[in-house]
Amino acid sequence: MMDLLETMMIAGICLVIGGFAFLLRTQLKALKQVRRQDIRLVGPHVGTRQDLYMGLLWSGIFLVQVSGLVRNIQPGPNNFPWFPLIAVASVLFVCGGYAGRLLLRWEITRREAFMAASSTQG
Repeated sequence: MMDLLETMMIAGICLVIGGFAFLLRTQLKALKQVRRQDIRLVGPHVGTRQDLYMGLLWSGIFLVQVSGLVRNIQPGPNNFPWFPLIAVASVLFVCGGYAGRLLLRWEITRREAFMAASSTQG
């Protein structure tokens, strides 16, 4: 039977593969629009989707790194793996950056919708 760490690593790998596949599809679609010189390329959802897919990708990397860190911890005062801890912290920082960008985009979209609704009412 699989333990929690193996399940966490498999889930992380699935998130990485899924995020990469969606990101690749989005980029190929954007490249096709650039070749056709399509005006709709600059839409509000293109950047949001890209940030969402990059967040999925980095979240998967985070899950893989955390499971590797927990697996490498050994009992004893001087056996703490510092390098994997730094790797997990850096991946968490990047993942948080993409989450922050995504939340900022959603807030801007909500604010623009609110301003558009209030300008039509008043």
